[in-house]
Amino acid sequence: MSVWHDALEIGLLPLEETGLYCDGMTYVISHLLRKGGIPHRSYIGYVKDEKHGDLVVPHCWVKLEGDGDWVIDLRLRTWLGDDDEVPHGVFQLAGWSRFTYRGQSMAGIDLDEEAVEAMTDGKLSHVKVHR
Repeated sequence: MSVWHDALEIGLLPLEETGLYCDGMTYVISHLLRKGGIPHRSYIGYVKDEKHGDLVVPHCWVKLEGDGDWVIDLRLRTWLGDDDEVPHGVFQLAGWSRFTYRGQSMAGIDLDEEAVEAMTDGKLSHVKVHR
C-alpha cells in the first residue's frame, strides 16, 4: 500500500465507530472524497467469497479512480466476520482474489455537512481525507 492510501485508510477509520451500514457508509465516504477532490465511484452489487461460497447482497463500496484497482470497504466484515482474511479498509482487489466484487455505479447523493455529521454520530471531525 502506498503512503497516501495508508493515510487515507487511517483517516477514514473513525467511521468504523458509527452505526452506518454499507449504503450510508458509502454515501459518507463518497461525500468526503468529493469534498477532498479525490476521483471515485460508488457501487452497489454483491461480494462473493469464492472459498466459502458466502454471498453478501446487496453491498455497497467505493472504488478510487485512476491509480489501479483500489477499493474502500469498511463494512464487508460486518457480514463475513471480523477476520483478517476478509478485505477491509483501503485495498487493491488484486490482493484479494478470493473475493469477487460485482456491481453497478450508483448515482451520487449530495449530502450537506449537517446530514453527514448526524449520520456519523458526531465523528466527522475525527475523519481526515487529503489528496
